[in-house]
Amino acid sequence: MNRADLCILIPVAPRYSWLLLILLDYLKKYWPHHSPVIVAEALPEDTTAEGRLCWTQMLQRGAIEARSQGFAMAYVILEEQLPVAKCHSVHLNQTLPSLLDSLPASHISLMGWDNRRHPSKSPVLGKEFFHLKHLAAERDPRYNLHPGLWKLDVLLKCCEEVLGNIGPEASAWQFERISARSTSPNLVRHISECFQVCAESMALKKMSWPRKTLSALERFFYMRMLGLMPLIRTQNLRKRVFQLLNFDRVFSNGPYPMVFSGVMAKGKLNPHFQSIVRRLPEGEELLSRISSKI
Repeated sequence: MNRADLCILIPVAPRYSWLLLILLDYLKKYWPHHSPVIVAEALPEDTTAEGRLCWTQMLQRGAIEARSQGFAMAYVILEEQLPVAKCHSVHLNQTLPSLLDSLPASHISLMGWDNRRHPSKSPVLGKEFFHLKHLAAERDPRYNLHPGLWKLDVLLKCCEEVLGNIGPEASAWQFERISARSTSPNLVRHISECFQVCAESMALKKMSWPRKTLSALERFFYMRMLGLMPLIRTQNLRKRVFQLLNFDRVFSNGPYPMVFSGVMAKGKLNPHFQSIVRRLPEGEELLSRISSKI
């Protein structure tokens, strides 16, 4: 049974608005009993004279609308963060909202920490908390814009903080950076209330033991490689090594299965998304639908 105070909030950038219908269809397909959806689409006043999207302003308007409808928490899902396999509806509808209240937490990211992309050594909670990671380290990805569960009052405080620092043209990237590093009394206590799921602990379909062992070895290797990155002197070479090692080619098989880097990259179909989804059941169908719209 869904909570009456929970919704899904989808901010939609105009250039990727064609993805909205695909996202809604795949939410229905893979998370059939999800909470009500509120879509925050860009209005004319969300574009500056120079043509830049006022992304945070758009998000803020959606959060205000959600709160006005009586919701207290929301899954924020960008239009290009599609679920690519069956979701764990019980965890999404009941377990995580209950944890948001009881921990307490202000934000729980659905991008699992247990992959090669997250080197954080922050504390991991026990089995009764499904091994959530408490994002306590300075560089942890607090308030990231992967799909995640938010307390709406904290989301609105983040929007106010970002808009107060940057102005209406604040981008999604600026939202992440400023919210996570804020020293404002309005936000500082909430920054210590950010968590990240353990994908394997909350996945509908668990990995086999051989696959789990390979995943652990892969993560060990990539964490060591990340540690060596600062030793590479030039930024271009670091970027090249990063690309060669495919650090962004990550599938998070958690309660909301997703590809780390999303559907699109620089206006084109993301090759990491393509290669991961092609191997999944019904993946070719999804890729065909996306390709027909690009």
